[in-house]
Amino acid sequence: MTDTRAQRIRQASFERREQQKEATRRRILEAAAQLFDAVGYAGFSLRQVAERAGYTATAVYAHFQDKDDLIFSVAHTGFETFYTWLSQALHTAHTPLDRLQALAVAYVRFGLTYPMHYRLMFMQGSDFLTACAEGKQPRVASLNLLIHAVEQAITAGDLDGNRVSAQQLTAALWSAVHGPVSLHLSQPALLPLPLVLPTAQTLVQATLDRFSPPG
Repeated sequence: MTDTRAQRIRQASFERREQQKEATRRRILEAAAQLFDAVGYAGFSLRQVAERAGYTATAVYAHFQDKDDLIFSVAHTGFETFYTWLSQALHTAHTPLDRLQALAVAYVRFGLTYPMHYRLMFMQGSDFLTACAEGKQPRVASLNLLIHAVEQAITAGDLDGNRVSAQQLTAALWSAVHGPVSLHLSQPALLPLPLVLPTAQTLVQATLDRFSPPG
């Protein structure tokens, strides 16, 4: 057996092991997401995740340090998808105000499409996120997209930057979309699904009108 052939065999074996590890990790993450959706953070344990995924607890610990590390990893995948949705929304509109409305629509649709991830990302205590320094990055990146869009609207003269800062207006717009989504997810009888997006759009438009330039 030549060295080259031996190297190919070793490389193929390594790639198979890595694929198996990644498949195991994905299965654990899927089980963790399902369990969180069923029992919430307080009732969540790695032992239950292992049982749901069909692995031993030792196998789970080989991929994740503890409960918070696993929950963080589930949330991280949500933040990555969230960022992608917001980024794509920016390319569907051409004016600063249209971009803000497009971001609002993307935000709401993400929350309704991924309710489990949304609850974990925005409706659950975030100690498991802040404990992981890298976990701040996807949240900050998403927030920066909205801040930048607000700053563009102020620069274009569509919003009055003399009356409100970009950070304050960003917080107001975020609240305008988070409110309807979180209300629907926690109390759907109070805000049925067909009303979530129209309600959010109305609140966003009211916020934009409130801080439009005088005259």
